[in-house]
Amino acid sequence: MSGSNDQPPQGAFGIPAEAAAHLSDAEKARLEGKEIARQIHGGQLPPWDPRFHALQQAQRQAAIREADAQQAEASQVPAPPQDYPNAWMVGGDRHPLVGAARGFGFTVDQFTAGASLAQKAEAGATFDADAEMAKLKGMWGANTERNMQIVRAEVRRLGPDVSAWLERSGVGNSSEFAHLVLSAARRYGRAPW
Repeated sequence: MSGSNDQPPQGAFGIPAEAAAHLSDAEKARLEGKEIARQIHGGQLPPWDPRFHALQQAQRQAAIREADAQQAEASQVPAPPQDYPNAWMVGGDRHPLVGAARGFGFTVDQFTAGASLAQKAEAGATFDADAEMAKLKGMWGANTERNMQIVRAEVRRLGPDVSAWLERSGVGNSSEFAHLVLSAARRYGRAPW
């Protein structure tokens, strides 16, 4: 096949499929509502077109699903697991991700996603800060700076060892890791939706 496509496969919300896989139901509904709003306001449909009204109804339904999912998530906040699967040992000590994941409040699935990123970094993969920030802007839109401030605050809250590990490993540049941190902060009420 001629030509190469270096772009990651896009998910249902115009963001990389890898990142979309880790979205909560509330985040998926919010992104769906944003996409519908883009179609309503960016489209060429006049207000009297039945498709215009169908899009408005779909947008209202997405907002209702988002609110319901937020309420359900808030009422089912799990305690962080006491141990994560395959918690690695490095030189006889636990991997820094284990303590960081517990501090962030990662679920087992979030830990597994973070562990995958850490393994990639340890195998030599790098996360280009500019490209990763572009992914976050595509995912978070106008809330990118606010969300990044929350992520940075979460990292600072866990202390200099976590910050140093994220810097040293390069995982701190990963858009997926930033989204995992934000999702955990939201689940525990440390960040707004």
